[in-house]
Amino acid sequence: MGILKKLLNIILGTVKWALIFLISTMTIFLFIAVLSRYLFGHSFFWIDAYSRYALIWITFLGSAMALRKRKHIGVDAVIDLLPQILRKWIIKADIFLILVFSFAMFIQGIKLYKITEKQVIPDLFNIKMSNVCVIIPISAVLLALVALEIIFSSDESSSLSSIIEGKNDD
Repeated sequence: MGILKKLLNIILGTVKWALIFLISTMTIFLFIAVLSRYLFGHSFFWIDAYSRYALIWITFLGSAMALRKRKHIGVDAVIDLLPQILRKWIIKADIFLILVFSFAMFIQGIKLYKITEKQVIPDLFNIKMSNVCVIIPISAVLLALVALEIIFSSDESSSLSSIIEGKNDD
């Protein structure tokens, strides 16, 4: 599983820089929009659309990174009260459900991509809507890869056993 870990390090390193780019440009563009709205009485029409779709990409890409770092919202207080063996099975079921969800998300994301291939976003210089929707199957693959890494990892800090035992790498 060292190959999967190295591959995910490369992919999620790239995703990190993409997130930095998206958040930075969104922040700069929104600042310009607010400034121009108050100074000149009008705003750039494409900034709202860009920000909306950038936020969608940020959310989907960030979900895989949050899963890998175990930063998703969870009800740890209840899980921590359970006996070790029950906690183990609940977490295994959770990871399995993430894999099932990722598979369904991939299939439905491909369907949505095909539906939106001919639709354009007029506020964003007629970019195809499928360019926004492609993030769904991409993030589904990333989520599945991270879930597989958690299941098969022998690294103590990211393995399923460290999650079960409640160890955290904070």
